[in-house]
Amino acid sequence: MILPMILALLHVLFDYCLFAHLKSKAVLKRLRRLFEDKKTLSYNELQWPKLPSHLALVSLEEDVSYLDMAHVLNWAIDIGIPCFSLFDTQGTIKANPREIYQALEGLLKDKGLKIKWHLNREGQRNGMNGLSQGADVQIALLDQTDGRTDIVRTAQMLAERCARGDLAVQDINEDLLDSSLQANHGLPDPDLMIRFGSLQSNMGFLPWQTRLTEMHSISSHHGIQQSELVQTHTRRESIKMGSALESFVNRMVSIITADGRNFIGTLKGFDQTINLILDDTHERIYSPAQGVERVVLGLHIVRGDNIALVGELDEDVDSRLDLQSMRADPIASMIH
Repeated sequence: MILPMILALLHVLFDYCLFAHLKSKAVLKRLRRLFEDKKTLSYNELQWPKLPSHLALVSLEEDVSYLDMAHVLNWAIDIGIPCFSLFDTQGTIKANPREIYQALEGLLKDKGLKIKWHLNREGQRNGMNGLSQGADVQIALLDQTDGRTDIVRTAQMLAERCARGDLAVQDINEDLLDSSLQANHGLPDPDLMIRFGSLQSNMGFLPWQTRLTEMHSISSHHGIQQSELVQTHTRRESIKMGSALESFVNRMVSIITADGRNFIGTLKGFDQTINLILDDTHERIYSPAQGVERVVLGLHIVRGDNIALVGELDEDVDSRLDLQSMRADPIASMIH
């Protein structure tokens, strides 16, 4: 998260200053200080955060539709999610692995993907895993015996290691427990869970591994449409973006747009599509011959889909900049 922010900031400063004809290095240093020790958000980071590495699909409904669940998997695979857990309260999916396998195989047959299936049962693991090493996608089929049983087994294993002298009690910590539990399925902990049904409960699904998992609910997986997943994604991003931008409200911000414009103003609010409402706004237009022109706009809305970078402005440093003495080419477009 930090490295992309730094790179984005350096990219903006590079566009500000690459062709600048400044009268002194002091002005350049002041310009750089505008963003020093300030929070800076890349719109791309806000709008398209890292995909979950492990998506858990939890059915809390009485009946399971293998085809509809396979459609959800197919859509998620298409956007690049590599690991999945499938769980239902009755254990139907895990008890009938061929059903979900055949439903998904029909949707993926032309995509040439290798899938590794994880079943915590002897005799079925190899039978289902005809696509093992170098897999593009990994899918674990789980029921209520997983998770809690895993914790008991892991506790027993750690106790045995301590009894043998292979492990000191003081060395047992959260990281060791995490790695020991992950070894049961070979997958990272789920970082996103979608629950299908009206219950606001996980019904015993991996209680330890989901303590930090982000959770969302959809009323049913039966007849589910791709648009419902998109809406879930939109709600998820709105929460993340809103949380990130909330700290900027009623503060002076500098916004760089994808088409190379620079707006300065007080952030008064924003909506779910990250349209930003600014007050006391002005636009800075950079010129190699006439310095920086300041165009007063007053109350102004910057479209969310055109935002490249948002940063809190150091008003004290900014007020001391002699914009008329600055000579710089216009900020380059950030659309590549």
